[in-house]
Amino acid sequence: MTQILIVDDERLIAWGLTRELERLGHKVTSCDRAEAAPPLLEKQHFEVALIDVRLPVMGGLALLEKLKTADPDLQVIMITAFADVEVAVESIRKGAFDFVLKPFTIEKIQ
Repeated sequence: MTQILIVDDERLIAWGLTRELERLGHKVTSCDRAEAAPPLLEKQHFEVALIDVRLPVMGGLALLEKLKTADPDLQVIMITAFADVEVAVESIRKGAFDFVLKPFTIEKIQ
């Protein structure tokens, strides 16, 4: 069972991902604000984080940096509805494992 953190302000996407990943046997925690994620990382170990690039207040790239600083082994997948090569390259440079465009399939996330 993989511990997964989802950070996405689109509640329907977070809900759908949570439901599907739990159905596949994973333990999922989700939040809709980037600022809520670092305290969760202090309380619980996650193997994977799915982070939306565009989040209010603190963006996904800033959160990526914070999470990778706190746990360099955390595998982060950035998700976005906006195809932006520069953001994709920056995400990978900052330690993201992958960059996935919305809409996506659960198979792509697996």
